[in-house]
Amino acid sequence: MRGPRTLYRLAGCLLLTACGGGGGGVDSNTPAPPAPAAPTAIELLDSIPKVDATDVAPYRSGFSLSHRGQFGAGYDLNITCSDDSGLTIERESIDIPNVTQLLEHRFSCPDHLDPNTVYEMSIETSSANESFEGLVSFTSGSTTRGLNVLAQTQTSREEVESLFDNYITGGLVDELDLPPLLEQLVISAIIDLAGSEWQNLANPNVAYGTTVQRVAYASISPDGKGTANLSGLIAFPNDLAAVKRDQIILLNHATGSTPSEFNTSDAWFIIAQLFAGRGYLVIAPDNYGRGSTADSSETYLLAGRTGANTADLVQRVLEDESYNSYYFSEVSPAPITVIGYSQGGHSAIASWLEIIHYHKASLLVDAVYAGGAPFDLYRTFRGVLQTVNNTCAGDGFCNLVDPDVLIPFASNRILPGLIAYTDTGVEMADLMDGEYLQPAFVEGFLGDNTDFDNLRALLQLNSFTNISNPAAVYTDTVANLYHSPYDRLVPVDNTLTLTDTLGGNAIHHDDQCDSNGFRIIFETTDKVGVIHTLCGLNTLDTVFAELR
Repeated sequence: MRGPRTLYRLAGCLLLTACGGGGGGVDSNTPAPPAPAAPTAIELLDSIPKVDATDVAPYRSGFSLSHRGQFGAGYDLNITCSDDSGLTIERESIDIPNVTQLLEHRFSCPDHLDPNTVYEMSIETSSANESFEGLVSFTSGSTTRGLNVLAQTQTSREEVESLFDNYITGGLVDELDLPPLLEQLVISAIIDLAGSEWQNLANPNVAYGTTVQRVAYASISPDGKGTANLSGLIAFPNDLAAVKRDQIILLNHATGSTPSEFNTSDAWFIIAQLFAGRGYLVIAPDNYGRGSTADSSETYLLAGRTGANTADLVQRVLEDESYNSYYFSEVSPAPITVIGYSQGGHSAIASWLEIIHYHKASLLVDAVYAGGAPFDLYRTFRGVLQTVNNTCAGDGFCNLVDPDVLIPFASNRILPGLIAYTDTGVEMADLMDGEYLQPAFVEGFLGDNTDFDNLRALLQLNSFTNISNPAAVYTDTVANLYHSPYDRLVPVDNTLTLTDTLGGNAIHHDDQCDSNGFRIIFETTDKVGVIHTLCGLNTLDTVFAELR
């Protein structure tokens, strides 16, 4: 990192040698005032791009840095590409001694970066006559933005019509992985749900066959560097005479899904085609760490990074004139409907925020549908540890938790990306003993061991429910939220808390995923993930009805 800047202003003049002019001056016999002390460096928790990164994507316009803070402090925000003061997202800190706030400062450049140029983003504040500064210096590269079609397949209208039925009797049953006797009971209940509550999925009435493309596109790697190696899916009707829709669908996939793999057992590959069969242009990115980047750790629930990649794919598609034939809008930019469930629900909120903070001039989010997600990632993670430690005591974030199922989610999904791409201050060996959580980690994380403060903070920085200035952060549209009260995988308190945080910018559809059918399945099996998955299908069916 470059050293702190040493140019200061006092009462409008530079403290170099003298402040004067005209008829006045400084008495040469008067001792010069002491030079002000250099600002104390603020310890950063995270930044995009990373400190001193090179080859940063020049087509990026959004950047961020995060740190601990205290309520009441004011910050001056600067980035060398713009005079815009930026946006500060304020989060209330919990379980971190002597820290009341976690702050994420977002900076925007009005245009793209000049190639091979050094840029700085900084924050400055003062307290008790002491000044503080956080500074990130990075160098732009020369990677060009682009979109390339790697593979393409077409599906007839009749085949699209049958995709969901085949999934119900094949892929979904395999995904639930139930014992044989229980499987028949649950399948019977699922068929009843499909007949009574999933009419739009079970009887999609698509008008067209579909074209589905696997694409590679330019975005950023988790450290902010430019890369042209991310993958995703684009789907649209294969009939040029199709009636154009005035909305574009952005699908954010759930855990374990990779839409671009063209897997007919993948629910999100199927959903993309059902929307396309109804005339929509559908964009479905693979999360970083899946698809073409599968040799890297997944940016699992890392909101800023996932949102950046998602928005970049949307941007590339809308810049490509070859897709203009598949949507129509009387307004510019064209409205985007953002949809996601489970991990994808978290990604949907991240994508919404990415677009409204960094791409407002070129992209427009018209509607958001998100459900079943760990919107409060910190308390959801902590709930697993509370269950392991037998200290849940009725906490809504752990009272239905099965640690045998959720420990692998923590160890195989959440922790690897955090440790690989952020400075948690810990390694996997500090947290896990084979397949089990280290007892010292569980006790220390739930206690006052400061070795885990960075991990606590980073989990909270990737949560959406603890934002204390929501009116400044969540703007422009309303989020439709869904969650089953019977969910044993992701506690419903995530959605209840986000609804409270969003206030008038949220509608919690609590009449969904709460029927007798869901109650019967809940009472029939305690297998984690069944209700969670079925509520996801219920949510998607509801979205189909809304957009019909």
